[in-house]
Amino acid sequence: MSKNYDNSADKKFKKTYEETINLSASILKENDCVLDFACGTGITTIEIAKKVERVIAIDISQNMIDIASQKAHKSAVSNIEFLVTDIFEERLKPEFFDVVMAFNILQYCEDEEKVMKRIYDLLKPGGIFLSTTDCYGEKNSS
Repeated sequence: MSKNYDNSADKKFKKTYEETINLSASILKENDCVLDFACGTGITTIEIAKKVERVIAIDISQNMIDIASQKAHKSAVSNIEFLVTDIFEERLKPEFFDVVMAFNILQYCEDEEKVMKRIYDLLKPGGIFLSTTDCYGEKNSS
């Protein structure tokens, strides 16, 4: 899936990704430390990294992380740390992040309540949680 993800996403969701990036960028501050939960191939990660001090981007797929890392390198974006892991990684410390982003992942989480508690714990007091989630029960989720 990782090899063709960008082509498929670009055709189907380009406008949605652009809106997500623009809305997110309008909220972010240049000194923010951001966690990108389930960063995939870095479609939003790389653009967001240009607006903030630091991004830690995580995904459970090594292939997705490899693609995202290569894209960041080609774009000369060097403030992203890519990790192959999940949201419960012990290296992710409580109250560390100014912003946690979870784009198009919550609908796949088995225990949404547990994931949301973890996100809350990772945020600094007053931190911001940014999320987009497809609504598959609706007719048009794009």
